[in-house]
Amino acid sequence: IRSVSLLNGGLFPETHKPTVVQKLLASKAGNFVEKLIFRPIFKMGLKQVLGEQSKGNSQFLNDATEQVFRHGGVGLAHEQLGYIEERRQNRGRWVEALQNASNPPPGGKIPPVRLQLIDGLADTISGAHMVDNFKKWVPAATVVGIAGVGHYPQVEAPAQVVSEMKRFLNR
Repeated sequence: IRSVSLLNGGLFPETHKPTVVQKLLASKAGNFVEKLIFRPIFKMGLKQVLGEQSKGNSQFLNDATEQVFRHGGVGLAHEQLGYIEERRQNRGRWVEALQNASNPPPGGKIPPVRLQLIDGLADTISGAHMVDNFKKWVPAATVVGIAGVGHYPQVEAPAQVVSEMKRFLNR
């Protein structure tokens, strides 16, 4: 692996700000809570994490909601959110891996891996506050913060994400 481009790296538990619904779903009551989530509630939660331009995109909101609810996908939410605890347990190991990838210890046989993070700065879960922390812990990485974009930069600003990835790969 010579380069890695990350999208919305909510790697740091100290900067991760889950929504109330995510906290409830990740709790021991998660299996029960997910049974209370209907389409309007899901859409309302989705709007919370989107940038201003995307909040009014009813086509995206309808499509994303349908994808989650199709074949009972919302019933997996409490299991999927296990990453919140995994992040807490593995933080040190994962951050060290990023640091060593971009700046390997001297004398090793592994070449450095170029890292890029593309993040929506308006993301309430892992936006500008997480970007600042990422820069602190992984200073060798290329970091691109996209203003006005929320939790899903690849959907909210796909042309800009592709452009930034191409620029990164062509360096």
